[in-house]
Amino acid sequence: MIGSMIGSTLRRAAALIGFFSVARLALAQVAIPPGPAPQLIAHDMTAFIGLMAAFGMLFVVALVITVHYFQTRQARERLSLIERLVLADKAVPRHLITGEVPPLPLPDERRRDIRRGITLLCWAIAVTAIPVIGTGGQWRYGVWGLLFLLPSLGSFFKAWLTAREIARGASSGAPQA
Repeated sequence: MIGSMIGSTLRRAAALIGFFSVARLALAQVAIPPGPAPQLIAHDMTAFIGLMAAFGMLFVVALVITVHYFQTRQARERLSLIERLVLADKAVPRHLITGEVPPLPLPDERRRDIRRGITLLCWAIAVTAIPVIGTGGQWRYGVWGLLFLLPSLGSFFKAWLTAREIARGASSGAPQA
């Protein structure tokens, strides 16, 4: 399965490189005769845009390769751990085989939600304040902070609901199913 994913990625990367070559051929133009400077500037901008597109594509390919490398390494480490557990005649936890994350106990879940809410709140303040300061006090650019403020409020609300559930005695620290 991993081999087919790598092969698929390599085929996609080859297609991307091939399309990049075709794009450079499409940009090929007749040599610019010596003359007005605007034509030279336009030609230089075309070359610059082509180079930026090439770097962008190389960045995407490098990102895909990096992600696949780390996913493959993580899968190998997980399989190695399962093999060591089987050889030692120990029970293999279900989450190692299925890949699902076991649920957290309610107090830990509440703590995680509060931390996430604080982090998102800090991002909301930064994303709001930086454009407002940069534009000299125009608050309409600070509206982008709502992208982080609303999920922050949701995390705080979820932590509050979890605290109510803990107070009600729904869990004594055992994971919820």
